[in-house]
Amino acid sequence: MKVVDTVTATSGTLEPATSRQQPKQRGFVDTLAQAIRQVDQNIKAADRASEAFASGANGNIHEVMIITEKAELSFRLASAVRNKLLEAYREIMRMQV
Repeated sequence: MKVVDTVTATSGTLEPATSRQQPKQRGFVDTLAQAIRQVDQNIKAADRASEAFASGANGNIHEVMIITEKAELSFRLASAVRNKLLEAYREIMRMQV
C-alpha cells in the first residue's frame, strides 16, 4: 500500500504491524525439543568418552566419569519431566466439564 507523507511530500510503503521484526519467542514444544536434543548430545558424548577411554585415547577416568554422570542426570531429569507431563495430562483428562 502506497502512502504519501504530507509534510515532505514523499511516497513510501506502509507495512502492516504484523510484519515488524520481533524476536522469535520459543514455545513450549521448541523448548522441550531442544532439551531432548541436549539430553541426546550428553548421552552421545558419554558414549564417545567411554569408547575413547576404553581404546586408550583418553587416560583421564575423572573426565569420563563426569561426562557419564552428566548424561545420566540429564536423562533422569528428562524422565522426571516426562512423568510429570503424563501425570498432568491424565489429571486434565479426568476433569469433568
